[in-house]
Amino acid sequence: MCTLTPQTFATVGDKLIFALPGNPASALCTLFVFVVPALRKLGGRTETDWRLPQVRVRIDSAMRLDPRPEFHRVRVRPVGDALVASSTGGQRSSRTVSLAHANALVCLPAGEGQLEAGSMVDAMLIGSL
Repeated sequence: MCTLTPQTFATVGDKLIFALPGNPASALCTLFVFVVPALRKLGGRTETDWRLPQVRVRIDSAMRLDPRPEFHRVRVRPVGDALVASSTGGQRSSRTVSLAHANALVCLPAGEGQLEAGSMVDAMLIGSL
């Protein structure tokens, strides 16, 4: 899972600087959550187009919560009338294999315990369904 730390945003004169985490999965999550919306805004898109699309999904396995909000890499697919999210496996921030199969990031709220299989959560699409 990605907790989006550490990262930095700064300006030097008229230049914008984004510093992303060193682990590949964390860097990609941070890119999608912060950098892409900033670049879209700078590119003149309207406020409703800044962020990547979000959809409501049903998770097919339990997902552990952390005291901080996290993003779990998943594969979202249509099943009947619903969108179902399946974990892409190990979520360590250095594990790039889970990125190769992900088309979304499930947005897990800060908390304790876990979200049970069948729970409905928001997911940010980072690829096609």
